[in-house]
Amino acid sequence: MNILISNDDGIEAEGILSLAKALKQVANVTVVAPLYERSGASQSLTIHSPLQVKKVHRNGEFVGFGVNGSPADCVKLALTTLCNEKPDYVISGINKGPNNACNLHYSGTVGAAAEGAVNGIVSFAVSLTGYHHQDYTVSAEFMKDFIVKAEKLPKNCLLYNINIPPLLKSDIKGIRWTKASQYSYLTNYYKGQDPFGEPFYWLSDFRNPEHIDKLTDDGALSEDYISITPLLMDRTDYAALNELSKIGDIW
Repeated sequence: MNILISNDDGIEAEGILSLAKALKQVANVTVVAPLYERSGASQSLTIHSPLQVKKVHRNGEFVGFGVNGSPADCVKLALTTLCNEKPDYVISGINKGPNNACNLHYSGTVGAAAEGAVNGIVSFAVSLTGYHHQDYTVSAEFMKDFIVKAEKLPKNCLLYNINIPPLLKSDIKGIRWTKASQYSYLTNYYKGQDPFGEPFYWLSDFRNPEHIDKLTDDGALSEDYISITPLLMDRTDYAALNELSKIGDIW
């Protein structure tokens, strides 16, 4: 089994290093990730400047390829240039902090996985939901055990978003297959002034859901379950398309 790993926290992040270490026990692993953090990059691509690739080592061991681009850049470049063989799976993560609800629209973690799905590869975005939790052992071991059973997943779904609560294995109650909450966490900007007297605005204020639907990723996480949400790459609203076909000529 061949697995391509990327992320949006950067190639030096503990999440991706822990994931790679665990997956190497069951697969051939290639790591291609941004040289620095690219949170919020979604599935953006670098178009107006060249990409540079650096071989990254840690403690004398080769980690992978660092790219001065977005998470999606990393996956696209890996699939076209850096991987010796086409991966069986693409895994993006392990992200520091949640990528649930409306966050998945902005997430570079999800963006990297989506780039894998665009290229016809079953892909997973995985996040550890505690921002200050430093131990990725449980989440990495979960992905190692999960990926060897991934062949059981539906063949027509190419993209999954996984959120893991920052708990001991014994405290995680299980897995829930969920839908994505539509709650928006980031709604406000902090207004400040820089040292030169110019105003700036900084996206801030993570707010908690006012109501939690137990069938959503928010609901699963609130009850100490791992949330796994299948995502569609086809954004067509087929119900609306069917209604529009009945309108007839409008011009």
